[in-house]
Amino acid sequence: MCSQIGALFQNETLNSESGPCAFFHFRPSTSGQRLVVYKGATTDYLAGDHVVKVFKQKTENDPDSSYQRSLCYIASKETVEKYLQKYGRKTITFLELRSAEMDQISMFTRHIRSSDKRHKRRLREDDVVVFEQDLGKNFETFIERDGTVNATCCGELQEFVHFVYNESKGQEIVTGLKGGTFNQGKKFKLTSPSMNSVGMKYGPDDIGERAILNFFATHECTNLCSQWPKPVIQNPFLVSVDPDIPSRLSDFMESLSSQIDAQQFYLSTPPYSSGVSTAVVHGGTCTDKRTQINDTPPPYQSQWRLDFEDCTTDYIPPEPSAPPLYDLTT
Repeated sequence: MCSQIGALFQNETLNSESGPCAFFHFRPSTSGQRLVVYKGATTDYLAGDHVVKVFKQKTENDPDSSYQRSLCYIASKETVEKYLQKYGRKTITFLELRSAEMDQISMFTRHIRSSDKRHKRRLREDDVVVFEQDLGKNFETFIERDGTVNATCCGELQEFVHFVYNESKGQEIVTGLKGGTFNQGKKFKLTSPSMNSVGMKYGPDDIGERAILNFFATHECTNLCSQWPKPVIQNPFLVSVDPDIPSRLSDFMESLSSQIDAQQFYLSTPPYSSGVSTAVVHGGTCTDKRTQINDTPPPYQSQWRLDFEDCTTDYIPPEPSAPPLYDLTT
């Protein structure tokens, strides 16, 4: 058990399974969608600074306890490491992750809510927290937890995510790749990632197919992973993409953008004439108003298909109606 020093200003955990326990500041340093993060350290003083992560309570009577969510968090990381062994690259490593139950809560923490108003939360003595090494300022997000690829993400990390999808036969994907680059950008040291599956089997933080769609909507294949299957997006208008990262869109998204522009142009023109050039004469001048636009993106050739809800986005213009008859009888 950790020492009882700092009962006023620091929180402490019991020993983790691997030995060290953690002690951390009474005030959180940052807060995300699902985690509250504290700055701290462990009894293994040679290990350097650590961050302690506490799971937010989604509702007042959250059935997913911090213990269950920490188990899913650790299980996701272990699954990703198994994929990494199959991948066979030595350039990607994940930080060691430990979990422990709370032992002592500081007097200040008992009176401080550790997150925003939507997720009001106080640290409790029965909470199970996870902790890992603090990377400090050398930290950035390469792939968001929802699967969106950021502009700073290199091809190797994207290739690894595509490898997980290919190895699982289209059923799983890894997201939430965050960490730092070392050795002049040749090596990556990452924090614990997130696993997502079609069946959402990785606990309450698994967002399922949405992560797969977001990744492939913003992913650029390397020479190697371009040979691997990709999901078929039957209705591209269901994909949600951050408009601030057009430079990272794949060839599919470029075609999709053209299709969306065509759809908007089509809605602003007179009734659509499929493949027909309509000549309109204004004052003796013949103007060719051609409305045919054929810029549909080709479907992906894949042995796996994702099923989506049927959604019709085709615009059907109303039939032109004749003007009412005028009674010219005086």
